[in-house]
Amino acid sequence: MDILLYLLYSLVGFVCGLFLKSFLPDYFGQKGKNLATKEDIEEITIKTEKARQLQQRKEKKIDKVNEQLNRFAELTELYAFFARIEEHIVKDESGKLAKDETGNYIIEKHILESEPRFEKAIEALKGSDLKGAIAQKIAEIRLSSGEAIAIVHELDSSGELNKKFQKIYIQTASIEDWIERKNFEQMVNSLREARQTGRKIYSMLEAYRNNDQ
Repeated sequence: MDILLYLLYSLVGFVCGLFLKSFLPDYFGQKGKNLATKEDIEEITIKTEKARQLQQRKEKKIDKVNEQLNRFAELTELYAFFARIEEHIVKDESGKLAKDETGNYIIEKHILESEPRFEKAIEALKGSDLKGAIAQKIAEIRLSSGEAIAIVHELDSSGELNKKFQKIYIQTASIEDWIERKNFEQMVNSLREARQTGRKIYSMLEAYRNNDQ
């Protein structure tokens, strides 16, 4: 009887040993794989969320710089509208600008009609006179320059984008005194260059927007 019990216990122990040897390693191995997979998914999710947040912050900064670029564009159109009006001031027989009895320049009425390309400039007037609107837009540009330039330095460490902004500032916000001197030919040339500079800045900003880094 003792021998039978011994043999029975030995058989049970043998079977249990086989079971533990074959099943448990696979069980714990699969358990470890599942745990590793879960950790990998969590890590990928965290990295994806961080990348999304970084992209959102970058796009907000680029939008902020675009707002400054739009101010330059609005100023350019105001100047162009002013030059357009001044070019059509009536001249007397000697070629000088004609004035009425009150000392104001005589302007041909038809040039005050709205033209599609000057709609934005006219909207920007907001009821103020043209010179006042130009001065106000320049003030807006100067007030917002600090924040915009700080973002520009952050976006482009090479300094190329900053140079473009300095250039468009000179081409627009620095020519206000040309209004009084009536340097309209120089003004038009400067505004033409400003539009080209603005397009280059816009292209650079879109490149930064689409850059994953």
